[in-house]
Amino acid sequence: MIKTAEKMNVPYRILSKTYAPEELIGIMGHMELVIAMRLHTLIYSSITATPMIGLIYDPKIKGYLDYIGQSDAGNVESISSDMITMRVDEIMQGYWDKKKRLENTMKVMKKKAKENAALAYELMKAEKVGV
Repeated sequence: MIKTAEKMNVPYRILSKTYAPEELIGIMGHMELVIAMRLHTLIYSSITATPMIGLIYDPKIKGYLDYIGQSDAGNVESISSDMITMRVDEIMQGYWDKKKRLENTMKVMKKKAKENAALAYELMKAEKVGV
């Protein structure tokens, strides 16, 4: 990661401390771009509509990135700093459009989550009354 960050000639931070989820979400809200391989980090990034690049170590990462329309830099076993740099350049060239698309995607996901919660509540309520 350091090699890639140094190639970009822009300010960067590599987080190595352990943070609470709320802290990470707050930190990511101040970032322009997140590069990560852990699912929760990618989720926190999407909560703040911060464009991201995923490093795939498991199919769930690829699935999540595809679902929300975000980039990956390939599998961790074959990834290169050149590939990451290329993806960063792609995102930064259309940054505001990509950020807006992610914001819209997250609005849809939040709406679906609320609908699912309401449906689950109704199902539990129906079970209680024996319907």
